[in-house]
Amino acid sequence: MMHKVHQSTITDAVLNRLIDRFVSDRDLYFFEDDSIIQSLLAMGIPIYTPSELARSFPTFSLEYGAIYGLWSMNLTEHVMAAFLQTEQLQSFDPDIQQRILEYQVRCKRGQLYLESWFEDHLPLTSYTVTVEGQRFYLLQSRDWRSFSADVRKRWILKWLREWHKRDEGSADVAIDGADVRVPLELLNEFAGTFADRSGPNCFAAAAAMAVCRSSVQNLAQARDLIFSWLHQEPFFRLLKAHLETGAMRLSFE
Repeated sequence: MMHKVHQSTITDAVLNRLIDRFVSDRDLYFFEDDSIIQSLLAMGIPIYTPSELARSFPTFSLEYGAIYGLWSMNLTEHVMAAFLQTEQLQSFDPDIQQRILEYQVRCKRGQLYLESWFEDHLPLTSYTVTVEGQRFYLLQSRDWRSFSADVRKRWILKWLREWHKRDEGSADVAIDGADVRVPLELLNEFAGTFADRSGPNCFAAAAAMAVCRSSVQNLAQARDLIFSWLHQEPFFRLLKAHLETGAMRLSFE
């Protein structure tokens, strides 16, 4: 079965993969309150700076970075992160639990949903917190596991549609701290595809995005690069041949 999301089409296989990896089995929280941080340490819970988190759990950052908003969060130099089990969160006094949840909203951590999200008959989550008059619901791994297959599928499809609305027109790709605009059309076309079907690999995709960086007019050339299924050796061999041909032409001239 195929599912239409904005200009993209998603297969059941890709959708099921997203469902399996949409919520981490380790719930991530961020903290700025030093008293809470000290309490975590006293409980024997490891805490990490954001950079330590990325280095210590690179797979987590790759798989959940966009979903949990790790690259768009409003963090200060005093922020720490920790993975907490539901039981560990519940071990805090209710007022401290509320402060923890409030900070997840303020730092713009992902997997928090406004009350309006549940208008499509989606079930409410276990934890809620009100910040500046708005009620937020925190999606935890235990909530996700308790939902039916149909609910998880509808949740994912709605999340993807909302994500497309937020980023319509372009997408930001972080390269060495710089924001690079690339056409959303190209990402939509190849996202979720595989080498045996379309040919893209990381090297070809990076080259294509670099070509698109200068002008949207280069979209056709970028698409050709992706379909070429480039590896480094063939690419540099082709580049060398072009350089040598250019040098020969210059020598004849």
